[in-house]
Amino acid sequence: MTIDDVLQNAKRISIDDYFNIFDFYWPKLKYKFCKVESLQEYNVNGDNDALNAFLAKDYVNLKKFFNEFKNEVIKDNVFLKEKVKNTRLRYVKEPLSTYLSFEAYTYHISKEFGQEIRVSTDDELLRFGDFVAFDDECICFLRFNNFFELDCAYVLKKDFDKQNTIKKVLDWYDKMFEKSILSTNYFDLDASLLNIID
Repeated sequence: MTIDDVLQNAKRISIDDYFNIFDFYWPKLKYKFCKVESLQEYNVNGDNDALNAFLAKDYVNLKKFFNEFKNEVIKDNVFLKEKVKNTRLRYVKEPLSTYLSFEAYTYHISKEFGQEIRVSTDDELLRFGDFVAFDDECICFLRFNNFFELDCAYVLKKDFDKQNTIKKVLDWYDKMFEKSILSTNYFDLDASLLNIID
């Protein structure tokens, strides 16, 4: 199965519609949230200032960013019950991009609040690109422009999934997740930076 096969059955939606779908399904999660990230950098509002602080070793502003990020993660996880497995699978290409070298520190926070983040250098992880899945109810495939900004998404909901695509993609995800390694065992993080996070 290729991404073209998957998108034939999915509906293209705007960024706003994607965020609305996320907000709808997130509090309704019953057992599992899956996320795949395949790009080596992203252009996300607010991240650029934090990335610049990281490069400049500006620990004051970096600590401020990490505290804000921690509060955001706590707020996001309010909805999750203990039985919900929150997972992320990250494609990594060496040498590490500056963005990914920085983002690895946010994984330390996400892990603290229950997200299991694993990494893989296997190009097979590029098969479907970035996506998020809410149980087996809904999956959104994310598409980015040349500036690494979110451009649109393709949504597939269980009620309209005549080809059983969601199950097939999630079976693939589980296999890739099983073969990957914990992010904490992959990234060599600077202890002095970790101290300002904790």
